[in-house]
Amino acid sequence: ADADAMGDSKFNYRLFFLRKLVFGDSLSLATPGDVEQLYWHSRKRVECGTYACSEDDVLTLASLRMQVEFGDYDPVETPAKLKPVLRDFVPNGSKNSQAPKEWLEDLCTTHSRMVGFPQQACKENYIRMTMGYDNFGFTVFKLRQCADPDKPHVNEKVVVGVNYRGLSFFDERNQP
Repeated sequence: ADADAMGDSKFNYRLFFLRKLVFGDSLSLATPGDVEQLYWHSRKRVECGTYACSEDDVLTLASLRMQVEFGDYDPVETPAKLKPVLRDFVPNGSKNSQAPKEWLEDLCTTHSRMVGFPQQACKENYIRMTMGYDNFGFTVFKLRQCADPDKPHVNEKVVVGVNYRGLSFFDERNQP
């Protein structure tokens, strides 16, 4: 198929989310492809810092992802696999909150509690956690209000979210 005929892939994800939010599909009834797309999209939004995650959420989400990608925790293999890719498992906004060694230890400890969880259940739990964020299902735009150079206090960031219900404004301090 022609790439132009297929349209923008980001647009396709937005329609997918629209379907999920409008029809209220249950994850347990969703097809594996639906869960895979939602998991992938949610994971990317967590990685880039679109969702403002607490440190506990970062650890839980990263551990669920580790269970999906690495399988059950192994005291020797898991730290060795995680060390070179550690920065990929911690969102951009949280990377500097701890030293890499502390992140590695905390992630391995949290991942060790995930032993026995099936891959599909981890993906579904990952999605359920991200559904709890205020800006889930929104396409978020960060805007800077134009201001008169004589009035610098008017120059501020505005975060606008768009979904099928319309526009929403989010607190700029809770956004990356």
